[in-house]
Amino acid sequence: KFNLEDYSGAIESAKKGLKIEPENENFYCIISRSKRELEDYEGALKDIKKAIKLRPELGEYYYERASTKHLLKDYKGAIRDYSKAIKLDPQFHENYRGRGLSKDWSGDLQGALSDWEKAVELGDEELIDWIEEKKESLKSNEN
Repeated sequence: KFNLEDYSGAIESAKKGLKIEPENENFYCIISRSKRELEDYEGALKDIKKAIKLRPELGEYYYERASTKHLLKDYKGAIRDYSKAIKLDPQFHENYRGRGLSKDWSGDLQGALSDWEKAVELGDEELIDWIEEKKESLKSNEN
């Protein structure tokens, strides 16, 4: 149901799944993503924390929590979680993209550029023009 953008339905289905498999962290992740789409960011955080508690070795869940923290404007918390996700899954370019965004929003454009360049190295070509714009912006601010 999540893929059909029926987020309330996805939450209900995942809750039913948890009744059958209470240790299945994927259900908590589905609930968290759905709540985030419904802009219930605090609720999303609570559920993704449960997924992390069950499977702390999965970088994907730290990425999810970081994305939610970013939406809550907790950029430092987001950066910490993206960094943890990078340690667990260093080849996933979205971790670098997200951490770069949180660094940018917290005022660290140089750090953001470094992360975005790493994301491009890993195949995120959509960022190439964005990086050039930000570099131009940085140059014009120095003058």
